[in-house]
Amino acid sequence: MPARAEVWRRFSTGAVTAVLLLVVIAVVILSVTLSFSARGPSLTLEGHTAGVTDVAFSPDGAFLASASNDGTVRIWRAEDGELLYTLEHIRVDELISGTLSVSFSPDGETLASGAGDNTVKLWRVADGALLHTLPKAGYRVAFSPDGSILASVGMSQTLQLTVLLWRVADGEVIRTLESSPVTEFCNSLAFSPDGATLAGGFQEGVILMWSVEDGALLHTLQGHDRHCEVYVAFSPDGKTLASGSWDGRIRFWRVEDGTFLHEATGDLSSVSGIAFSADSSTLVSVSYDYTVRFWCVADGEPIGALAREEHNQQSVAFSPDLKTMASGDWVDGVIRIYDIESSSNSQRQGQESTLPPTKQSSERAVSLLNIFS
Repeated sequence: MPARAEVWRRFSTGAVTAVLLLVVIAVVILSVTLSFSARGPSLTLEGHTAGVTDVAFSPDGAFLASASNDGTVRIWRAEDGELLYTLEHIRVDELISGTLSVSFSPDGETLASGAGDNTVKLWRVADGALLHTLPKAGYRVAFSPDGSILASVGMSQTLQLTVLLWRVADGEVIRTLESSPVTEFCNSLAFSPDGATLAGGFQEGVILMWSVEDGALLHTLQGHDRHCEVYVAFSPDGKTLASGSWDGRIRFWRVEDGTFLHEATGDLSSVSGIAFSADSSTLVSVSYDYTVRFWCVADGEPIGALAREEHNQQSVAFSPDLKTMASGDWVDGVIRIYDIESSSNSQRQGQESTLPPTKQSSERAVSLLNIFS
């Protein structure tokens, strides 16, 4: 009996040790070898006769809008890529560029477009009807979270950069925002989740933040290279502003006071689009090396990446659930829609991860998997 007890004790101890070892190995694999793969585009949308300049998903992910240098705006059904409406915003000539931006209202019922002739138009999504034309409004547009205000950036008659807030209900200007520090092209415009702050990314490598209530300039954020496009996005919790640029940098800022927090680490090509996960813990970026990357917002560390087919992307947009990405080609005018999936593999982009096998890195991996759940 004592011999049997000893054998059982040793067996039990070995079994428990083996189970614990397997658990540890599983955690390490999850935390350090998470990688991502994407099939080729699930849909290819053709119809624009010039390069695509902007794309945007509706808030419910049911529709995709695209702007193009051919002067049109097109509304597509995201599920199957069917073209629903072609909206003629501007007649293009050699002196005037085409349609440059699109933005859905939060309720998904209205689409705003801005064009090179400095006009903004509001369209009814249900039937493509033109609702309002805002003259001398601008080329870059964004809706406030409650849908009552439309922000636009354009050039005045004296070639000064003008940032305006419009009342959507009647198309009247509410206020003009201070923008004297910047004179170059606006690449991106975004409202904070509470609608109190507006941020713009400019080709001078500068980010401006304004108070929506009184139009005052709150912060001028610097750190990106000049003459590089800058894209901005607010985290859903409203605490963090992220900026990505053609200079190959992603930077994180505290919204409350504009303080620079940290920069994303690792190799990074020119950034052409960014978006936050719903829980504000992860940032998704797409770059001109045809790679989608995932970053931990808390410290800027890389979490994973996926490679895509090589195309001349000018604009990107993520669906609200971050499961789908649309990319507009600035040369051939084609829009490609990708299904993004997560999977556990033994390597990330053919290289071992540098993330240490810690509880923190495991939590990052689990958080990233939750994005796609």
